[in-house]
Amino acid sequence: MSALQILIHYRVGLLNGLTVTVKLCLIVWITGLILGAALGYAGARWKVFGLFSRSTAMTLAGVPVLVTLFWLHYPVQQVLGVVIDPFVTASVALSLINVFAVSEIVREALVEFPVQYVLAARSCGMAPRDIARQIQLPIVFRQTLPTVLLLQVNMLQATLFASLISVNE
Repeated sequence: MSALQILIHYRVGLLNGLTVTVKLCLIVWITGLILGAALGYAGARWKVFGLFSRSTAMTLAGVPVLVTLFWLHYPVQQVLGVVIDPFVTASVALSLINVFAVSEIVREALVEFPVQYVLAARSCGMAPRDIARQIQLPIVFRQTLPTVLLLQVNMLQATLFASLISVNE
């Protein structure tokens, strides 16, 4: 069988897997970026949020994604006596991992932001909102973009495991 024949023969399964991957990626990326940025900002501003997000991010980063998906899909559901759709389980697991990873990236960039820029902007008479929008946001965005993009590619790769579970059940 040629590669084209294989693609034609298994097109239904491949399209189902691709559909699950795209849906899962959109959920994980949108939740992770929005909630992660908000939690990262809160973590940089208030120490309580910072300690919480940092410790949770370190814990989640220490456990492989496949193990987390397995625990949430089999043992946790067995202990709780519930059956949850694998797509929902994977969405929640990967979104949580993404939220806390993004929050740690954003929190660290905001904490390490050079104070000189803010002081210079204040001395020029800029309002705090303008300083955040015109100085801090572009610099933090430029600093965090490569790491966040790499993280999102890793989340795309992690959806492979979830796509296999969701398509096969």
